[in-house]
Amino acid sequence: MLRRPLSLAFDSTPLKQALAEISRQAGLSLVYADDVLPAATLVNLRADHIAVAAALMDVLLDAGVDVVFTRDGRATLVKRPPGPAVQLGSIAGTVTAAGGGTPLPRATITVTGTRLTAEADAAGRYSISSVPVGTHRVRARMLGYAAADTSVVVEEGKETVVDFQLKAQAIELEAVVAVGYGEKRRENLTGAVASIGSEPLESRPITNTLAAIQGVIPGVVVERSGGQPGVEDFSLDLRGASSTNGGNSPLVLIDGVPGKLELLNPADIETISVLKDAAASIYGARAADGVLLVTTKKGTRGATRFTYSTNAAITKLTGMMDTPNNYQMAIMDNEANIHNGAAPMYTPDLLNRVRIGDPTPIPHPIYGSSGRMLFFTNTDWRKAVFENGFERKHTLTASGGGQNSSYYLSGDLFRPGRRDSICQRQ
Repeated sequence: MLRRPLSLAFDSTPLKQALAEISRQAGLSLVYADDVLPAATLVNLRADHIAVAAALMDVLLDAGVDVVFTRDGRATLVKRPPGPAVQLGSIAGTVTAAGGGTPLPRATITVTGTRLTAEADAAGRYSISSVPVGTHRVRARMLGYAAADTSVVVEEGKETVVDFQLKAQAIELEAVVAVGYGEKRRENLTGAVASIGSEPLESRPITNTLAAIQGVIPGVVVERSGGQPGVEDFSLDLRGASSTNGGNSPLVLIDGVPGKLELLNPADIETISVLKDAAASIYGARAADGVLLVTTKKGTRGATRFTYSTNAAITKLTGMMDTPNNYQMAIMDNEANIHNGAAPMYTPDLLNRVRIGDPTPIPHPIYGSSGRMLFFTNTDWRKAVFENGFERKHTLTASGGGQNSSYYLSGDLFRPGRRDSICQRQ
């Protein structure tokens, strides 16, 4: 009976009337006292093929009424017993910087595992109310500082004091995105901004920065229109074609200075941020096609550190179909003539001379009058024109710094194809 499907349509229907309709369709006998059901309760429910049990639970959920079934098939409605009162307390305290005791306004304090959170005021004070009684983990965090957490016991009606002292910590590059006018935490970023670090650029043996970001940054389209080693003619597109006779390339800023991305050594790049929407508007008309913000690597304090890397690669054509030789072409020419209703051009004797590669040409059987000759030797013109290439790249960097300054120097030697091409960068 409880699984019998019902079709109900209640729109602000009084609870008693809704129960009567459910009883009628289900053939169920409901027993209850008048003071059990709240008179002002209205029901809104539209459902097809809803089970009897599910319908009763839905209409009685907010009425404070439970249904009890007896063995003889009757259902009795009783008032739901009141649950235990929720015991609550509060947590308050201050968030300061370790060492100097400077207040940290806008620090975020969270009760782990709940939605209870608070933000420190200008004096570093915070307060979280309506915290359930018991043991909780409380966590404080702020950008530029290491997060701290502690265990706290909350008692009913009492305020538990928890003070935090956060230690300064370098900002992680993965958590911060450059947006042209400053920096934002990635989780707080709402604009169309994408970024990558140095890992995708260093994990592959790529000599060109545009080739390195191809397929790595969402929304960035990199096209190659040439195949000459070292001169691939890359083009960059962020917002699609916006001009038929002008360029669609985005503005590239390398450490705040306009530049060309293809001239930058991939090993020198720390991060690349791509501004695709209104975040690029502060750069004016030059940013109509978007902006790429490139941050290069910098030296750090300490002794001079040298790094050296090298890679070698063989370049060759891929996906090329095998070309037929002269003998196969002669067979196909004969078949074409036969299908066209003409006599085969190559006689069995000529086919044999083509097969053995006779070096002596003869006048062409059809076009000999115009001076054309028929050659029997075979030349693989694709092999004669194309050959495998060999690329080598060497990169050397030196970095370090003292108390008041730092430095980072780099140079790379790139030899593509068969021609030597040296490109040094500092």
